[in-house]
Amino acid sequence: MKTCKNCGTLNDDKDLFCSECGTRLEESPKPEPTPAPEPTPAPTPSSTPSVPAVDVDAAVETISEIADKTKRGARDLAEKINATVSETLENQKAKANSEAQQEIARAQKTKATTKKSATSGTKYMSSTELWSWLQKSSKRQHFFTEEENTLTQDDYMERLSKKISDNNVPASVFKRHIQWDRSSLSQDICFVQPVSDAVNPLSCLIQFNHVGKFTFVEEKTFITPPDLPKVPEKKVRIPGDLVEKSAWMLRGGLVAVAGLLLFLVHWLLAIAAIVIGCGLAWIGYSAQQKLEALREHNRNCDRQELAWSAAWDNWENSIFLHSFQENVNGQISRIYDAVFECIKQLNGDLFTQQESAVDEESQSMNELEELINRRKATYR
Repeated sequence: MKTCKNCGTLNDDKDLFCSECGTRLEESPKPEPTPAPEPTPAPTPSSTPSVPAVDVDAAVETISEIADKTKRGARDLAEKINATVSETLENQKAKANSEAQQEIARAQKTKATTKKSATSGTKYMSSTELWSWLQKSSKRQHFFTEEENTLTQDDYMERLSKKISDNNVPASVFKRHIQWDRSSLSQDICFVQPVSDAVNPLSCLIQFNHVGKFTFVEEKTFITPPDLPKVPEKKVRIPGDLVEKSAWMLRGGLVAVAGLLLFLVHWLLAIAAIVIGCGLAWIGYSAQQKLEALREHNRNCDRQELAWSAAWDNWENSIFLHSFQENVNGQISRIYDAVFECIKQLNGDLFTQQESAVDEESQSMNELEELINRRKATYR
């Protein structure tokens, strides 16, 4: 085919002019004959054998892949070894702490008593406990009725609150949950709360109960007990061999470092030194963890002992100081006497023309002080 240089139209080889624009067509060049390949000379016995060509780039790429795989494998192995060593150290630390706690538990002869949180009251006095032996005074009245009295304690306290309000006595009656003598015995009790700026070292409770046709009204006053912290635990004796073993950790590290240097002399001796050093360091590390746990326990015992003694001393100073102040100004006692007179008026309204029996008891502060000194040790 001939191509017109003017318009690019294809024409037959026999055409002399372009069928489209009429431009004269040039003759197509004849293809040159392809030369025949030269014959390959036959190798002579004395000629050098041919060496196959090497792809250098492919070889470099293969070596790089092998190196990368080797690096990744070494890194993965190092991470696994590191994770295993860390887990082993943590397990050993936990085991040492567990052994120390077991030894501490064996040294304790009494069960720890948890501290009861105080929601109100003075700084050193509990608002959640009462101790029966700290009773300062009590008064019980009982009434007999021909028909069984159905008045509940809540009804009685409601009427008492109204009587206190009618008489303009600065006090209120409220109920709170109390635990007795640091034991499992607890109950809801109604208390008289004086409205006064004076610190009140006393807890005055009122109880209203029925037994058949007899009705009992009780007024009891207690010294408010201390807000004690946790009972101090017993210290443990630290074995002398444990202190000595804890020093093996440093010695084992030095032996392991010396083993690394021995690789310059003899590899077998180096490995033996490293194994021995690691073993000594392991024993020393375990002993160090247990030793630290025992020392921390003894430090906690010292802190608990200080807190326990401070709680008792502050409470004793507080109650006797405020009791002395109350003996001087008598503000709290006057409020209580007014409340007791309201109770007497209420009982007269409820149990008219009924004979009542009254039992009263009281205890001096000197007697209470002697009781406190005798019983303080029992709460440990």
